[in-house]
Amino acid sequence: MPKWWQHSAVREADLIAVLHDGRVAELGPHEALLSADGHYARLFRLQAAGYQEAR
Repeated sequence: MPKWWQHSAVREADLIAVLHDGRVAELGPHEALLSADGHYARLFRLQAAGYQEAR
């Protein structure tokens, strides 16, 4: 998982571009990308799980 992103900041963006293998794989706002259940949703869940474990 990339260490350079913070889901708390990214989810406030109007438009999020997800790059995979050097190409835009997904594009949209936070809620739409979560609903698509693709790369963004997987990374978001992984990072959120890390925060839950740290509590």
